[in-house]
Amino acid sequence: MASKDKIDKLIEQGKYNEAELAIQALEEGERKLGQIDAAILKIELANNRGKYQEAFTYAKIAQEKLLTLNSEECEEITELARKLKMVDVTTLIAEAQRRMGNLDEALSSIEDGETIYQSIEETQETLPQKASYLNSKGIITFLKGQIDDAVKYFEESKELFTILGKKRHIAKISNNLGVAYWQRGKLDEALENYMVHLKMEEEMGNKRTMGISLNNIGILYQDKGDLDKALEYSEKSKQIFEELGNEQDIAMAYQNIGEIYRIRGQLDFALDQYEQSLTLYKKLKNKSDIAGIYNNLGIVYRTKGDLERAIDYFKKSLEIWEELGNDQSTSYTLNDIGLTYQEEGNIEEARKCLTRSYQIRKKLDNKLLMSETILNMINIELQAKETDKANDCLKTLQKIAQAEENKIVQQRYKLARAIILKATKDARNRGKAEILLEGIIEDKDVIHEIMVMALLAMGDLLVKEARVSGNEKILDDVEKYADQLLTVAQEQQSFSLLTETHWIMSQIALAKLNIEKARLYLTQALLTATETGLNRLAQIMSDEYDHLLTKMEEWESENEEEFTLQERLDESHLEQLISRMAKMRTAKIPKKEKERPIMVMILSKGGLPLISHKFGDDEILNDLLISGFLAAISSFVNDAFSVEGSIDRIRHQNNTILIRDHEDILFCYVYKGKSYYATKKLEKLVEKTVTNETTWNTLQYMKETGDVEIFNREKITLLIEKIITN
Repeated sequence: MASKDKIDKLIEQGKYNEAELAIQALEEGERKLGQIDAAILKIELANNRGKYQEAFTYAKIAQEKLLTLNSEECEEITELARKLKMVDVTTLIAEAQRRMGNLDEALSSIEDGETIYQSIEETQETLPQKASYLNSKGIITFLKGQIDDAVKYFEESKELFTILGKKRHIAKISNNLGVAYWQRGKLDEALENYMVHLKMEEEMGNKRTMGISLNNIGILYQDKGDLDKALEYSEKSKQIFEELGNEQDIAMAYQNIGEIYRIRGQLDFALDQYEQSLTLYKKLKNKSDIAGIYNNLGIVYRTKGDLERAIDYFKKSLEIWEELGNDQSTSYTLNDIGLTYQEEGNIEEARKCLTRSYQIRKKLDNKLLMSETILNMINIELQAKETDKANDCLKTLQKIAQAEENKIVQQRYKLARAIILKATKDARNRGKAEILLEGIIEDKDVIHEIMVMALLAMGDLLVKEARVSGNEKILDDVEKYADQLLTVAQEQQSFSLLTETHWIMSQIALAKLNIEKARLYLTQALLTATETGLNRLAQIMSDEYDHLLTKMEEWESENEEEFTLQERLDESHLEQLISRMAKMRTAKIPKKEKERPIMVMILSKGGLPLISHKFGDDEILNDLLISGFLAAISSFVNDAFSVEGSIDRIRHQNNTILIRDHEDILFCYVYKGKSYYATKKLEKLVEKTVTNETTWNTLQYMKETGDVEIFNREKITLLIEKIITN
């Protein structure tokens, strides 16, 4: 029969089925103490499986057994043994309460256990209970935002387990210290502790805790902006959890991988991971985890630009957090709702949500989270042109920064001060803002979120300076910071940021009258947004491209000297774009407008017409106009396509021509109006044509032989008509 320590180790290793059988054998044994140990081990097993209500049921059974069993029935149940077992039970109850988000209840349970422990004489025999409840107390105080207290409890617990020679527990606390240092903004110290934890767990062969360590390292690399390493460690973690078959851990792994894809901007991949996680959490009936996924889904839909759906998910999440009494998570979701209302332009609702979030975080005394909310509140007040309110927020943030030696808090204070100074008309203040922003940008340890905000604020400052001064050379500095922003986006593999940065660079090129470069950057932005499911941005990029085409002919026919810098900034959207991004606002989706189809042509790359289909009044489409289309296409195709796999477009008179090259066959769609839906239709036409083997082989034969009479046009004409007019 396995001992309590051996079963405890099986649970730590994630060998739950083996542990369950061993507990059953212990429970069926003749020893009364073994039966009590079995009840306690059932609580631990339920906690690790994420079955917290079961944990409470087993805790009641264990407490009843401990209170009713006397020394006559079991000589091993001394008063000391009873009290130590009661401490074990209260520590495990606190773990279940903590995992459900009930932090005050969890802390109360720990304090109950602490009171019991203080009623006995401390000896070597009693130290395991003390070390365990101190570790648990550290986790709870950490979650309440009291990071310094948490570190103190972790260090005390680690010291006791070191005295006891409990390597397994020392490893666990190294992990907890890693989390605490991470929250302090000391990412290198956090990584060092995580690596110690991983090495120790590998040496002991504890697969589940190895998985947890790998998972935490993945999360840390997310914050460091190294998403490739983050995904590598998270995938390793998921693989271990799947081998062990623990659905709670598997769900957590899906959630974290979804987070990485979300940060990258691969939103459809993120949604898939979140949905798989949500399915498992619903099966386990874990309200706290379900609320977390709802919040993540809200963030994804906000990024997609579906703000109404985002708020619906956030409110679902908020309802659960409030029901559970989980203040910290409530504050997170309120913060997200506030930011979403800000993007909608609903300043009053945004202000209400962020104020509530701040009040909760202040009650928890979590200065790191308080600093995050205040920075968001400052952005909102500046957007509302409430400078006095923004300055009041800054004073509060300054007090927090003075009281907290957290690097992230310090960085947020510097950034907040800079953006307030930048918002004034005083040239001296704007100069001070520039110095502060340069300091943040040059700091190698700055977290990527603050780096992005600093680069955008600097760009906003310089573009406004260029407009006032008329000094075109300032645009070179703006371009330099945009290059840095592009590097951050590429390192993070953040496709939403990559799209918007290419958009910025296109507008810089446009302001410099480099039309071809502007077109190239817009093409890259459009392709990135389309391929990664950023539909809102794809629609905006498509409209920006249309705007560029309407200006190309006009600008190319004029001398550069005839356009002042102010006029070029007006025609480009550079100033509004950077200013909007710096204020963390989403670009408005253009009004949905369907195009008016004129003609579809399929040509060889050499210019041989294979198929043509006209829409509307044939008289409008005279031979001269069609010849003009063909000449424009031929001239354009002589140049390489901007980006491989893209749909390019040109203007001819008042018409737009979309061109898609597939194996030297050109699919061309001529229309009037906006291009977003036209692009989707042309993509669908290409896909349907290429995947139909008979049609595609016939087109290839026509291209190679020049024999255009053999083809049955009715089939392709019906396909064109169906797709384009739908």
